[in-house]
Amino acid sequence: MTTPFEEDNLEEDSNRIIDLINDGHLDEAEAWAKKLIIDYPDVHDGLERLAMVYEKRGDSKKSVEFYQKAIDFVNLNKANYGEDLESYLDFYKDRIKELS
Repeated sequence: MTTPFEEDNLEEDSNRIIDLINDGHLDEAEAWAKKLIIDYPDVHDGLERLAMVYEKRGDSKKSVEFYQKAIDFVNLNKANYGEDLESYLDFYKDRIKELS
């Protein structure tokens, strides 16, 4: 497993999970995505990364579940997203549509 997340390195930690997914290390990516949710509960990244892991595994049902959780999270925290709000929501909705 890679080194533990360092505090305040959300972008680096989140991107590390994408690298693990792209390299096919899905179990490790899943574990780190779950840790991301715990370490950074105020951001959507962990939910999105889990959706990506399940999508890569071909588990559309679980992937859709976590993209929907990301939508719910973003909707609950709309004020934090400013101009980017609709782009996040549209991305997740498109992924759900494609996977359903």
